[in-house]
Amino acid sequence: MSLRGPMLLVVVVGIVAAGLGIGVPALNGAHVAVDEEQYYLSAISLAEDGNLDITDEIAEQRWRAFADVAPQPETSIRPDGSQLSPHDPLLPVLLAG
Repeated sequence: MSLRGPMLLVVVVGIVAAGLGIGVPALNGAHVAVDEEQYYLSAISLAEDGNLDITDEIAEQRWRAFADVAPQPETSIRPDGSQLSPHDPLLPVLLAG
């Protein structure tokens, strides 16, 4: 018994479902949701400052380019006052590159 037909159907349904979701906001009136702005701020900091300290990006409200509301504070404030996002830096590295 061949699984080729059912597997092809699963792939087609997945592609159609993903295509229907393109452009649908995750939250009403927002371009990004949950903690995505933290990743974007970290990527901006890596690209422009060469570090993960997003203190200046938050102070300059750089999140306004991709979020309609201020992000929830998720940063870890270090003894020197720098603010680091607690998220894995791999995605910001890829976004900054």
